[in-house]
Amino acid sequence: MSSRSRARALSARLPFGIGTVVLILCAAMLVTVGVVLSGGKYQVDDTEYAYGELRDYHRAPSIAWTIVGHEDLPDYRDEVTIQVVDTSDEGWLIAYPSGLGRSFTMVDRRNGRMLWDSPINAGQGDCAVNEAGQVGCAVQLGTPLDDGFYLVDDAGHPTQTSEYLDTKKVVGLGNNFLRVNRVGHQVSLNTPAGKTIWARTFAAPVVDIEVTGDIVVVKTADASQYLVNPTNGDNRIACDQCNIALYPTGVTVEHQDHNAERVTSYATVNGRVDADPVDDSEGLQVESGPSTLALLTASNRIFADRGEYEVRDPARHGALWRISDRELSKSGAIACGSLVNFGRLDGSRTTYALADGKHIGSGPPPGPEQPILANPACIGSTDTTMILSNQGQLTALTPENTVAWEQGVGSPGLIKVVEGYIVLSEGATMSVLRPN
Repeated sequence: MSSRSRARALSARLPFGIGTVVLILCAAMLVTVGVVLSGGKYQVDDTEYAYGELRDYHRAPSIAWTIVGHEDLPDYRDEVTIQVVDTSDEGWLIAYPSGLGRSFTMVDRRNGRMLWDSPINAGQGDCAVNEAGQVGCAVQLGTPLDDGFYLVDDAGHPTQTSEYLDTKKVVGLGNNFLRVNRVGHQVSLNTPAGKTIWARTFAAPVVDIEVTGDIVVVKTADASQYLVNPTNGDNRIACDQCNIALYPTGVTVEHQDHNAERVTSYATVNGRVDADPVDDSEGLQVESGPSTLALLTASNRIFADRGEYEVRDPARHGALWRISDRELSKSGAIACGSLVNFGRLDGSRTTYALADGKHIGSGPPPGPEQPILANPACIGSTDTTMILSNQGQLTALTPENTVAWEQGVGSPGLIKVVEGYIVLSEGATMSVLRPN
């Protein structure tokens, strides 16, 4: 790895007695072309919404559009969630319960209108979109299609290109498709025509595959994770009892073995993760949550008498900034989009910008205008507001620890972020919340 110069450290006293934040360097933001729903129309938006960054939801949103399973989706069954499973330039690929498994169809992201003449019933199989915009479906026990692998055109018409190959999961990777077999032990990369580029077997069943560009993370049932080379399937990084987290500039690997906790970071170079580590720090853990930078904590150390946290850019050695104070809680920190929110021993909370440690605001303990946060999960951030999943509802938390807006989520419920939009799946409906 080439050496990197370090910026001169700056320090600033925080309000409310919260220790000291040390600024070491700043991070850059990536932008790309996008669109935003406003008043039912698209407006140009040049921001890339990823890593917990949302479109504008600082005020209570209205519903942009809703799909009702029993009314809009042929052969929909049960009160089971409808969800977005992939995206393309044309629209969103949604899946819903149908027949002996699931059906898939493409909808217009602007209004929820069906773009296909009829859905693809994949039965026990799966569908996904590759970077070329092709929709590939592995069909098993579907109706009326025979078992096989199909490409689906823009009108929803399928053409069989290869055999079924015992596939239960499909994920787009470049112009090809990753396929996981029925028992979950084998992963293969195949062309749309069905030619196998590579295949490998894992000791434990695969439970998830995360693909971001050319970065492929395979997670297995024994808590092992693998960051694999997309060209041949070989390991770039492999670990047991660990978690690999992706960020705009690299990845962190949190090793979770008892009394041997540590965090190793790797930089992304030309879209791929460099196998040489940038940093390796013992005794630290990564706070979960989609965020633009990694929040690490040392508060788990035995006999720690304060909350201790630091923010890392995986592509750089050392911390961007640190915070340590006896009044800071050792738990309950929330890394969310471009923000981080800390709890204090008296129940109050305080918010900072992840990029530079700038203090944004603080608020009192829970009260008439302050929410009770019980195991909140980050959905994303919008400007200085965090959107959290909290006790069965969406809660928009301001830096002053007040509620900007709340919205209940029905059961069974699922909250997803798709291209910066908040999508709610509740029972037999799926709705998109319109940004402000």
